[in-house]
Amino acid sequence: MCEVGLGCTMVYASNNYMKTYFGMSQKASLRSGLPVFDADSGIKNIRINPVLVIHLSMNWHIAAGVQYRRLLGDADDSPVVDKRGYSNQWISGLDLAYSW
Repeated sequence: MCEVGLGCTMVYASNNYMKTYFGMSQKASLRSGLPVFDADSGIKNIRINPVLVIHLSMNWHIAAGVQYRRLLGDADDSPVVDKRGYSNQWISGLDLAYSW
């Protein structure tokens, strides 16, 4: 027996989070060579994640999943992403689980 699932998420990030991970201060700009960028709060990304769970028995299960993330707004416009990263991001996983 198997189950298929699909999840969708929209992630909002605070001003502090965006400045920390996507902003580029004058000092950081001089060290990295990237342009100064003031990132503001907003929708950081959307996520879509399909998953497949196969029940091998009452106790043993195998799960596989993929997650696609698309950066949006200031996260996407950040020089960290434009010059050194990617707006489209993929994560995958495989798991073996035992339940009782």
